[in-house]
Amino acid sequence: MNTYVYKILAVLFLTLANTSAYANTIFSDSHNQLSMSGGQTTHKDIGDVYYFDVSYSQPTTFFRQEARRNLEVGHFQSYLINGGENTNLTRYKVNFFGLSEDVVLFDFGNFYTTARLGLYLKDVTDDRIGSKVTFGESISFGYRTNKLIIELFGRHFSNGSLTEYNAGHDFLGMRVGINY
Repeated sequence: MNTYVYKILAVLFLTLANTSAYANTIFSDSHNQLSMSGGQTTHKDIGDVYYFDVSYSQPTTFFRQEARRNLEVGHFQSYLINGGENTNLTRYKVNFFGLSEDVVLFDFGNFYTTARLGLYLKDVTDDRIGSKVTFGESISFGYRTNKLIIELFGRHFSNGSLTEYNAGHDFLGMRVGINY
């Protein structure tokens, strides 16, 4: 079976384990969220690739499980250190736009864990993802107050083997958001 089928089945199984179907751990009593996130690649063989995005989110449910629907605009940018100099690598200069959804897997008071699946469109292709259509997955661990969220995440982008080039991009990072 395709690895994406296993990933989707795993997310569905984990969401069913959550017993908090009607509370919204991420949003508290708010109905909107604006967040920024940034991260760095885990693939050191391609240089330092940095990731940044801005997201607008609203609370929703996924099979009665609390969730967050996201509209994202972001950018990857790479740099390679050569002899102490920062050299711009434009092959990993990528802008993207996408829609995604986070599902709350577990919540413990103000702490929570989410899984994200999304579909993204990029402005260029590169030697790691050979298509402009990109899928993204993410796992995050978060903390929230009534108005603020802070999350640490691991994130993967790839094209699901739509083309020959599908090494993908993986990032570790942090998200900060405001609920309003």
